[in-house]
Amino acid sequence: MPTHITTTFDFDRIAFHTITSEHGSTRLPGAMTTEAEFKGAEMAGKAVTHFATIAYGPDDGDKAFHGISVFTGSILGKAGSVAFTIAGQVPNGTELVETDYVLLPSSASGELKGIKGTGRAVGAPGQQEGIVVTFDVEFA
Repeated sequence: MPTHITTTFDFDRIAFHTITSEHGSTRLPGAMTTEAEFKGAEMAGKAVTHFATIAYGPDDGDKAFHGISVFTGSILGKAGSVAFTIAGQVPNGTELVETDYVLLPSSASGELKGIKGTGRAVGAPGQQEGIVVTFDVEFA
């Protein structure tokens, strides 16, 4: 049975990678790399994430991002590393960033071997501190 946990994270560093193109569109794909610190009693540690990003529609249109993250730290008192996928969007006309997480069990090491689960965060565009994430996790 999954255990519901809550943690927060702060971005320590964000780097945007853009390209210039003769494509003629302002809606070219981009990339972003982040370093974040998770600061909860149930999940604490560091994560490095690389995202592919895209904005589509009019200049104020929807935006989406997909990433892969490697977390190193502890979850429910168990230490190790685990990767997870991240998929999110900023719906047009909203002040929300909706993000879904899926842990990748085969990537887990240390005491985190066998972990699986999903998570969700909802924050404000540009928010860099105190972002709340909830996960439902279990160990095989």
